[in-house]
Amino acid sequence: MKIKIYAKDLQNMLKKVKGLQLNKLTPYLEFQRELLIKDNRLIMNNLKTQLESKFHVDVLEPGKTLIPEQTLNMLENFKKGELTITDNEIIHGTRKLKFIPGDVEEFSVINNEISEELFTITEKELSHLLEVNYATVSDESRPVLRGIEMKHNRFVALNSYYLSMRQGNFYCDNSIIISEEVWKLLLKTLDKKSDAQVKVFWDGSNLVKFEFEDFIVKGNLYNDKFFDVEKVIYNNPETEFIINANKLLDTLKLMDKLTKGEQLVTLKITDKLILETKTSLNEMTDEINITEKYGEDVNIAFNIKYLMAVVNQYKDEDVKVQLKGHETAMILKSNNKLDLVLPVRLRE
Repeated sequence: MKIKIYAKDLQNMLKKVKGLQLNKLTPYLEFQRELLIKDNRLIMNNLKTQLESKFHVDVLEPGKTLIPEQTLNMLENFKKGELTITDNEIIHGTRKLKFIPGDVEEFSVINNEISEELFTITEKELSHLLEVNYATVSDESRPVLRGIEMKHNRFVALNSYYLSMRQGNFYCDNSIIISEEVWKLLLKTLDKKSDAQVKVFWDGSNLVKFEFEDFIVKGNLYNDKFFDVEKVIYNNPETEFIINANKLLDTLKLMDKLTKGEQLVTLKITDKLILETKTSLNEMTDEINITEKYGEDVNIAFNIKYLMAVVNQYKDEDVKVQLKGHETAMILKSNNKLDLVLPVRLRE
């Protein structure tokens, strides 16, 4: 085999490959950290997710080779001009780097047909939708909660304490739960400011594919049922108001510094928001103005860290807050965004 590619294209791919977290593969799978070149495609795969190139590759002689990890580390220094790659040699200007290729047949790839088109969105919009990732869990005993559900016009993620939902300009009939490995690679692959199109496909069962201009991300889905978010979103809240998220976040951060342990904050909602937290040594309060408030006054409490995680999604925004009583979830809303945090039951 023999190909020519631009060094900048390879550098870009090696940068995005970090989303595959190949370093976490066990030692006996070290060969899976290598780069497969097959005709005009460059492929890297962590057994659950795959990144492959779509950028231009000039194929001088068809064929395939497997470039070892140590050689790839060296290639990070070849940043300009063109590279010529053969079965066992890389040429960069006057430099020649020979390598011992890996076993191509041993290297695992996703070759399955993933051809059912679901929807098309921009990279910028995909970035917005994937903001929900902060609400996933790392607990391997509950894999479905490590994933992100794509359904209707929204992406959803949740854990035991809060839920996050982002809406977009697309529609998907099915509940498709992309795995943690997939969404982490997507975050590395996309350009947050780009209006370039991303086409999304699935195989009707276990695999999903995101097709960018220069790259393709393929990976596993979680086959499980996701929580129905409609059950916890209020159509008729009993209390609603608007607050500046930065002011609320600043106070929560200060209160959180009082202790390293589990800390509660009480919110008293009248014509203003009164926050109060206590430890064995300290008590701190603050008052924040709210606007457009209607409905019942509420006295409710939250774990500070969980509430901060949710409010942090609305930095630099005036956010709408909705409640339905003293013991139900608090919902925060803004443009195409919804986040929900569960309260802590107060003692009488």
